Amino acid sequence: MQSDVDPKSAALEAAPVEELVESLASLHEMERTTLRLISCGRSAVPALRGFLFRPDASGIYEPRCWAVRALSRIGAQEVLIEFLNADHFCTDPVAQFGEDAVINTAARALVGVTSEQAYQALLRLARSRALAGAIEVLGGYRRPEVVPILIRALEDDVTRVSAEQALINFGESVGPYLLDAAIRKEPTPEHESPSSALRRRTAIRLIVDTRTAATFWQKLRHLLCDEDIWVRARACRIGLDCGNEDEKIIAARALTEMLSINDSAIRSEIQNTLLHHLAASRDVATDVIERQGDDEMHTRLALLMSRVKRRRP
Repeated sequence: MQSDVDPKSAALEAAPVEELVESLASLHEMERTTLRLISCGRSAVPALRGFLFRPDASGIYEPRCWAVRALSRIGAQEVLIEFLNADHFCTDPVAQFGEDAVINTAARALVGVTSEQAYQALLRLARSRALAGAIEVLGGYRRPEVVPILIRALEDDVTRVSAEQALINFGESVGPYLLDAAIRKEPTPEHESPSSALRRRTAIRLIVDTRTAATFWQKLRHLLCDEDIWVRARACRIGLDCGNEDEKIIAARALTEMLSINDSAIRSEIQNTLLHHLAASRDVATDVIERQGDDEMHTRLALLMSRVKRRRP
């Protein structure tokens, strides 16, 4: 009688732990082998640790990510913390990319782990080099010393989204940090770097999201004339929310003049702001467009008015 058991699966079941760990390198067996290793419990930890700390010379990193998942499911967080505390610098950019992927997996595997050792390992990692996984998990600790790291992470598109959510979760307490991040230009006020501009654009938007705009408006009002169009547009939004009548007029005028910018993303944000504050901005916008004699802009404003009417009940 012919057996229905897959010979390859039977071999895996009978294999020692060390052989199971080495078979993780087979890209077709990673998930199945990981389940076998998890079922082995703590007896699999030493072999998994050795595999995790041994980078693949070929640059393939997925097997080590599965080793991280196995260690996490077994409950060997101490190995993951040890791994995060280790030196992971690679001279080869491709190898560094793979190493970062494994580090991110290990960092995310510590979500919900509240030990001081886990926190310190994540904090050390984030201070040396910001990675999305570390930023994401570190933000969940809600400790004040984390906030400057999250602010710095706003300067990188890879870590920005994780940092944004973490800062929003902090609430109003991060308001002073966001104020500084929105105002500070680096390396100098005259020559701002792209990463500094990205941080300021995001910080001023988060000031709105954390409901601290009214508190800091007087310190933000000079941004109505900022050179960066995204910062200027978002400062105008806050001005229409929190400013006095004169400041609302200045903000509405600046927004209307920016409608001519040839960038659909910023133009869409400006249009939404004008729609939201139509009562304060309609007359100013009309006056600006008529004085400019810009028929195209006049048409755009008319379309905005029609969109508002359709939204009203």
